[in-house]
Amino acid sequence: MMQAVKRRFFAMRNGALAEQMKSAGAAYKINFGLLQAQITDIADQVRGGTLDERPEMLEPPAMAELARSLRDNATTRESMLIAPMLFPLELLGEGEARQWLLSCPTPEVADTLCLKLLRRHPGAEAIASEILREPQSSDIQKYSALRLLLNLLILRSVSPEKAKELAAGVAGSESAMVSKLAAQILERCEA
Repeated sequence: MMQAVKRRFFAMRNGALAEQMKSAGAAYKINFGLLQAQITDIADQVRGGTLDERPEMLEPPAMAELARSLRDNATTRESMLIAPMLFPLELLGEGEARQWLLSCPTPEVADTLCLKLLRRHPGAEAIASEILREPQSSDIQKYSALRLLLNLLILRSVSPEKAKELAAGVAGSESAMVSKLAAQILERCEA
């Protein structure tokens, strides 16, 4: 199934967009230049068992393994983006969810992971809190945790007071991506 998904990526590739992303600093080894909507469409076909290249319904454990394999294919942008769209939430333990968030290599991967999978995870608030309170967290890890926190705030799955406390703890970061997202959360909490 993984090869079928990759064949679909290849068939839909957009070299011009991939080159634009590369010029803008996206440092993926392999980038097919697919739009998020195209990746979502492929994920829907895989989940529905209607992917032309391999039409079959996968049981949740097999779907989880496929998602893990795609996530672990860290050289390919689209593989990392589709993985959270395929992983069955009910099979995602808190430790694995934390590891997925900690291993995000780019803001785009973090954004997709939080939106498509982690924001619905029952341990999401605890995971975000732990990463934001850990002094050794890298900038991309803090960004990822803040992105998850923002998703939880939008869903009203975390209190504004808690979100404000966590965002304030990293608001003074020297990293522009971290401080900007923290400021966005603080602003939303005040609204």
